[in-house]
Formats: sequence, structure tokens, C-alpha cells
Amino acid sequence: MVLDTLKGVDSKTANGILAAAALMTSADPGIGEPAGIVRQYRIQADEILSEVRSRLKISVDDSSQKARTSIDDFLARALRDSALGANTHEALSRAGQAGRLSPALYQVVQPHSFRNVFSTLGISASHVEDAVLHPDDHQHLLAEGIPEQARSISLFMKLVIARDFAKSRWLLVQAVRNGTTLTVNSAWQVYPQDIDISNARQPLDVLRAFAEKYGYPIRVGENERALFVDALTYPLDATVKVDWTGAPPDWFVAFAQSANMETSVFKVGIAYCIDLARYRSDLRKHGVKVTEPSGQATSAPRAFAPAL
Repeated sequence: MVLDTLKGVDSKTANGILAAAALMTSADPGIGEPAGIVRQYRIQADEILSEVRSRLKISVDDSSQKARTSIDDFLARALRDSALGANTHEALSRAGQAGRLSPALYQVVQPHSFRNVFSTLGISASHVEDAVLHPDDHQHLLAEGIPEQARSISLFMKLVIARDFAKSRWLLVQAVRNGTTLTVNSAWQVYPQDIDISNARQPLDVLRAFAEKYGYPIRVGENERALFVDALTYPLDATVKVDWTGAPPDWFVAFAQSANMETSVFKVGIAYCIDLARYRSDLRKHGVKVTEPSGQATSAPRAFAPAL
């Protein structure tokens, strides 16, 4: 469906206007001054957003989450139907890498390595995609002060409401952010009956509480073992050992990192080790259909060097 605002406009300009409109729906379209593409097409982008609101029958003063999600979905479909030029794609990739795009504008990838583990834990691909594209809350980590090509972490939370209210839970998804692509690497079902998240203020707090419930102590570098590790900084030339020796045979380890060549800093964003057998046991109590893993992992320390 062609927007009236874009009729008679060449494809390159149309894509630029759409990208500007998409960036303008984000909480922070740029650091300091708005991104160049927003400055260039601000007037036309405002017209696009007005037309989209009109087509969706959303009033100009409606800033609800439902309204924002509907607008983002509309713009996401329009952008995916377009053949983006290099400049437009670059602008969106920079914003996506820095965590400044609305969730609906990312592309969600669920690799086999993720599905092979989490399909056995009652996780469906459709629920994961919905949680990422239409979250109730989300948080982008390692967003500032890293090179554009570095991979970063994003967390998404979605409340899954069941007919039996006692079976309602939060789906907490962790993904690697690379431009406008989000590659999912874990998805946890968080039941309030099992984990106290009443004091959680952001998704990272929920992930920390989850790891403290089901985790096995992990050591990063020379630090003491902990159930959840985040916000560690090392020299760029460091080789950091992550050690979960002694963990149960059925485990899942997450370790996220980023490096900045300009500041010679190597950051650890998240590290934890989950005892999947304990987690499976609680899922069964809630009636979730889970299956046992086909093989057993061998727990051993691993060494990680900074990677861009």
C-alpha cells in the first residue's frame, strides 16, 4: 500500500523518509543532535506519521503502547517492502546497533543452536518472536561507547497470560544485537511463584533474579565465583577465562562481551550458568511439556579474548 505522502517521490527519497519516520518513533533517534537522515527528512517524516495515524485511526494525542506498536508495525512492513539504498540501510543499522530502533523494526533470527536447546524447554518460535517485536519491556545493554560493528546484548520481556492465571508467566528473551538483526540465544519462562521479581526495575534485574534462582556459580577472570556476573572491564589485550567447573551435566552458559579499539577496553556484559535440570523440574510443576536433552555437556573452563 503506497502512502499518499510518498506518491511521486523517487524510491531513494521515499526510503529515506520512511527511515526517518521509523527513527522518530524511537525513544532516542540519536545522541546529541538527531541523526542526519532525520534532520534531512523531518518535515516529510512528520507527514508520514500523521498519515499512518490517520490510516490506523489513531488520534494524534494517543501515545499508548498499543498505538506506538501499531505505528511501528506499519512502518516496519513498509520498510521491509522497500529496496533500501545503502545510505538508508546504514542509518538504520547504526541506530539498531546502538539500540535506538523500536523493537518492531529489527529482524529476529532464531538459530538452530538456540532452538535445539530451548524447544526442549517448552519455548515456541512464535512466542519468542512476539516477545522481541512486541515486548512489554526491553533493555539494550552495551549500547554506548562501542564500535558500530561490535555485537551487543538486548533483553525483552513479554507477559504470557494463561487461562489458568496461576500459569501466567514472563518470557524473558536474550538476543545479540548486530545492526538491525537480533539473534536470539536464550529464552526463559519466569514464574512469579518461583522467582521474586517484585523489586525488579528493568529486564536485567529479572535475568539476575532468574540466574540467582537456577544458576551455578561461575568465575570470570580472577574474580570470585558468582551466580550472575555483569559490568566487568578489562584491558583490550586481556584473555579472560570463564570457569564453571563442577556444574551439573545439563547446563547452559551465557557469556557476552564487546571491545572498543578506540578506548582499548574489553567489557563483559553478562555471564551466568543455568542448571537446566532444576529449571526443567520447576517447568514440569507448572504443566510445561519439556523433554530431556539428547546428550550431556562436559563442564570445563573456557578462555575468551576480546572480539569485535
